[in-house]
Amino acid sequence: MKRAFIFIAMLLGFVSLAPIVYAAAEFTVSGTTEYTVAWGESKSVFVNVKCLNSFQDCQCYDRVDTGSWSAKYSINPGQTEPRNFNLPPVPSSGKGQVSYVIEVKCNEFWDSTFVYKSLTINLNYPTDAQWQEYQQQQTAKAQAKAEIITAQNLISDAQSAINSAQSKITEATVVGADITQANSYLSSANTALSNAQTYLSTAQTSYNAGNYESAKTSAQQAQTSANDAKSYANQAKSSAELAMQQITKEKTEASNKISSASSAIDNAKKAIKEAEGLINNATIIGMDTTQAEGDVATARSKLQSAEDYYSEATTAFDAENYDLAKQKATSSESYAKDAESLASSAYNSLWVVYSKKRVAAEAITSADSEVSQMNEINTKLAYILRNMKTYGVDITETKTVVDETKLNTDAAEDLLSQAKNRMSAGYTDEAASLAVQARDKAAASHNRLDTIVLNLKFGIQDALEAGYKEKQLNLEQAKVAVQSASETYGADNELVIKAQEDVTNAESSLKDAKSKIDSVEASESLTELLTNAKLAFEGLEVTQQHIDKAHENANAAKMKLYQTIAAGAAGVSATGGGFLYWRRKKNRKSNNIKQKRKRRNKR
Repeated sequence: MKRAFIFIAMLLGFVSLAPIVYAAAEFTVSGTTEYTVAWGESKSVFVNVKCLNSFQDCQCYDRVDTGSWSAKYSINPGQTEPRNFNLPPVPSSGKGQVSYVIEVKCNEFWDSTFVYKSLTINLNYPTDAQWQEYQQQQTAKAQAKAEIITAQNLISDAQSAINSAQSKITEATVVGADITQANSYLSSANTALSNAQTYLSTAQTSYNAGNYESAKTSAQQAQTSANDAKSYANQAKSSAELAMQQITKEKTEASNKISSASSAIDNAKKAIKEAEGLINNATIIGMDTTQAEGDVATARSKLQSAEDYYSEATTAFDAENYDLAKQKATSSESYAKDAESLASSAYNSLWVVYSKKRVAAEAITSADSEVSQMNEINTKLAYILRNMKTYGVDITETKTVVDETKLNTDAAEDLLSQAKNRMSAGYTDEAASLAVQARDKAAASHNRLDTIVLNLKFGIQDALEAGYKEKQLNLEQAKVAVQSASETYGADNELVIKAQEDVTNAESSLKDAKSKIDSVEASESLTELLTNAKLAFEGLEVTQQHIDKAHENANAAKMKLYQTIAAGAAGVSATGGGFLYWRRKKNRKSNNIKQKRKRRNKR
């Protein structure tokens, strides 16, 4: 009995001391943290977990990074548990470091609270030997690549040199030069180029297989052959050029002579054409052209001889008989120059007389232009003045000047008519004098109008402003009329829609007119002012036409209602109160419309 009591007392004492003795698990995590591995190598590492508890086992779990926790394992107090971890392979290229975190958590039987500790393992890659070997390989690779690129560039240069030599040899062949030596050099160049391309192909194959030293050697051999090819090509080109020099000299002399003959023929043709044109014009106005026609006929005969010799010269040139080509070209040039001289003489003999008639004709043309321009201006002015007067602008002073210029324009037109008659009769000097008077009188009328441009501009602007305001008011009234028709019970919907379209067209026309009105203000010259003013007034007229059409369609829409009411009056009276109800409803709607108009007018 005493023993049992002692045991129970000891047990109670032990339990009461448990919170103090059995605290949270204590442990350490240690191990090597730095490793060097080869490319693509996976690493197996050990981490030591030591339980520091005095009495209780450590109940532990571990994992790599944020992976799954391992199965539970126990470590006796004061004991160390080596834990093995297989880390994933590192990259198979480059140089760097991959880190992994080994995380361990432990608790104990009497305290389930986990304590967490971790250890970071760094895998450095690759090994120094691997990296040194890699660097050496990369250097060899770069050198081989550079040699291959140099070889490619030299081969390209050699190919260009061969192409240039071939072109020069072809050119020499065309002119008949001896190209035997040049072809021999070119053949050697092509052989060397073929060898260079073979060496380059071998270098590329070795390079792709990773045999960089072999690639470098083959590329250097390709460079040597390419330089040889370029040298042979340059010799071929020089040989062809030397062969051409002598024959080219003779050919150039013949070609230049033929070119001179061609230019002389062209000049003769031009002179003959000008003389024939003048003869034609002189004949039209009744001049005697017999001598000139004879000289031109002789010139044409000599021109034909020149063209025949020219043809013989080009035939000899094509046959590479350059001496004969020069002789024929010389004869051609001589005949062509004679032809040009005769044609020029014929032209000059007619020109003295013809020029007077031409002066008269030019004066008439100039006067005709001035008079036509003034007639156009007067027409525009008449239209503009009518509109200015319509919109209440005083045009008294302006009209006086306009009437004066109209009289002067009529006088100029009469003088112009007289000038044309005298020209037809052969009196060129009188015709020219009358035409100049007509031109000057029309020009004076124009100048007189220029002096009133500013006052005229102000008057036009006043009239356009008044017209624009009037159209704005008329447009608003049309809108009211159309709105009234659209709100009238029983009105014709189709005509209402047409009226609304007319309002839209009127708004668009008024907007365009406003744009033209703004252009009037920016106008500087008389012609510009009149043109813009005419367009602006026309725009206002078009606007009014749309407004009138809107009123017409709106009224017609209402008339449809009245026609319908008149046609159905008998039937409505028979139904009694129905007609009175319709009238009351219509009157209410009419009153609502009137109220809306009053509110809009107040605004």
